Amino acid sequence: MPALPILLPSRLFNMSREKLKQTWWPSLKLLVVSLLLVQSQGVSIAKTLSSESIQDDRSPLPPGQSQQNPSRPIEAIQIADEPVYIDRPPIPTAIETPVSSDLVDGAVDGAVDGAVGGDSSVNPDATSATDASNMDASNIDDTSGATVPEAVDSDLYASEPTYIADEPTRMRRSNPQPAVRRSQQELLADYQDKIHAFVVNRDLKTSLEGSDIRTQAKQETIATLEQLDSQRKAALLKFLAESYLIDSKTPVISLVGADLSSADLSRVTLSNLDLRDADLRDANLSRANLSGTKLFRATLNRADLSFANLSGAEFFRASLGDAKLFFANLSNANFNSADLKGGDLSLANLTAADFSNADLSQTDLSFANLSNAKLIGADLSSADLSFANLKSASLKGADLSGVNLRNADLSGVDLSDANLDGADLTGAKLKGANLFGVDLGNATLSNTTMPDGTVK
Repeated sequence: MPALPILLPSRLFNMSREKLKQTWWPSLKLLVVSLLLVQSQGVSIAKTLSSESIQDDRSPLPPGQSQQNPSRPIEAIQIADEPVYIDRPPIPTAIETPVSSDLVDGAVDGAVDGAVGGDSSVNPDATSATDASNMDASNIDDTSGATVPEAVDSDLYASEPTYIADEPTRMRRSNPQPAVRRSQQELLADYQDKIHAFVVNRDLKTSLEGSDIRTQAKQETIATLEQLDSQRKAALLKFLAESYLIDSKTPVISLVGADLSSADLSRVTLSNLDLRDADLRDANLSRANLSGTKLFRATLNRADLSFANLSGAEFFRASLGDAKLFFANLSNANFNSADLKGGDLSLANLTAADFSNADLSQTDLSFANLSNAKLIGADLSSADLSFANLKSASLKGADLSGVNLRNADLSGVDLSDANLDGADLTGAKLKGANLFGVDLGNATLSNTTMPDGTVK
């Protein structure tokens, strides 16, 4: 602080230094402390006033006009997907910093000593050097000499003014999640508009198979499905079905090889569709109607097909590992050479289904109805067929090692050349079964009804 100008009355010059200090020192100290506090609190006052003035009037203003200063244009910045108009209040000259009590006492003593012309007990240069040494050099603004707050986390945008360096800026960040949802919806809407234009303007429905317009429509469909989420994949299929563009008899748009992974297709009707080579991993097809649908070589690993209608569906060489087919209707379905390892087919209706050469190892077929089913050469090792109905089924040459057939009905079953090593036939019924070439030496027989009607 500069030396106090000598404006005292002439009678004070005759006073001793101690008397002068006792008289004026408390007043000067109070004055200096007040000045320092006013200076340090200036930014907080400016910030409060600017925040209140911004929040007082929330009515929209036309671009280029500000509530605080109509003559100053509003600067538009882009945050997320929306342009946000902000009005920057005047830049403060200093940043609020804590005031050290030692610094205040030193400044007051120096001012008093300078006023009376005596020796100063506080060295201003030393004080400045000490304060500077305690100050983090990384927090110094070279242009203003003021300390700068720590960097603000980029993910934190509040409604209150956010201070970056020494410039307060009122910022608002929109939630990016709605933007993602809008982009998905826009993608689906754009696809629907394109297909509608193909039908109306380019006669898609009456075009010949293999024509350029059909090829383009299929490419648009496949590409769009790869980008959509589970719900919108279902919406796209519903749109095509209602537009009669994927009818199985005369499909206009082919879904062969389509990406329907994780799609939510529960309760939808996709009967008689051609979904060869389609990707349906993790798809939800519970209670869906897929009767007669062609699913050759399709991938349905971990798909949920519980309570679904799959009667007459074609699953030739399809992959259904760990799939859920609980209580599903699979009557007359073709699973020839399909992979169902680890699947859940308990309580399923598999009447007259063809599982020839299929992998059913470790599957749960408990309480399933497999009457008249074909399981020729099938791998049923370690499968659970307890309480299953296998009347008149054909298991010729099947691998039934380690299988659980407790209380299963095997009446009239063809088990010729089958492997029953380690099979559990406790309580099973084998009356009229064909056991030609079967070795039951390592099988468990307890209360088992043999082919001749005897019980072992």
